[in-house]
Amino acid sequence: LVLYKKLKNAGARVFAEDPLIKINEEKGLDVVANLKKKLSFYDAIILSTPHKEFNRLNFRTISKKTIVIDLNNVLSKKKKQLIEKLNIKMFTLGMN
Repeated sequence: LVLYKKLKNAGARVFAEDPLIKINEEKGLDVVANLKKKLSFYDAIILSTPHKEFNRLNFRTISKKTIVIDLNNVLSKKKKQLIEKLNIKMFTLGMN
């Protein structure tokens, strides 16, 4: 929530999706029902929770201009290699 609020306050259009829980809009979040279907829409995708479900995202559908930021190093080596092969900028923090 902290990152979400900081980005919103900076003027970014921010959408949230968590594959394991239902986020309700009473917390003031713009919620994406299914991130997998809308990857081409975003300028940046920030994976801020360590859910292995993010490895199921089809990174072939995102724009070459999209930046992927993996804050928990959750993406598999295979996914990271695919992202690199597709010439998509990616930044990773954390440890597996």
